[in-house]
Amino acid sequence: REVSAARADFCFASLRGANFAGADLSHANLAGADLTPLNNLLGASRVIPTNLGDANLANANLSGAKLGRCHLANANLRGAIVADCDLTGADLSGADLSGADLSGTDLSSANLNGAELRGAKLEGTLLAK
Repeated sequence: REVSAARADFCFASLRGANFAGADLSHANLAGADLTPLNNLLGASRVIPTNLGDANLANANLSGAKLGRCHLANANLRGAIVADCDLTGADLSGADLSGADLSGTDLSSANLNGAELRGAKLEGTLLAK
């Protein structure tokens, strides 16, 4: 059963281990939230557009997540699995994506200004259309 958390404010909340599978997080604010460890719990969720700025998503498994137009500025995505995701038009400015797996992810029109991509896997990643 789908749960609606649309427009919910989880700003700076500790959501460690929370299960968002199938949840509607559209327009939700998760800025600064601690969502670790997140083990493929957003893959089926609708999260467009969502504020995940400054969120701690280190080592999270976000495979297949629909994060287009999401605000992920300064988010910690170190070592995260972000494979086959839709990040079209997302704001990843200042985000730490070091060691992240971005294989097959659509980053077209995404803002990557100041993002750290050292050691990131970029095979099959779409950077521009």
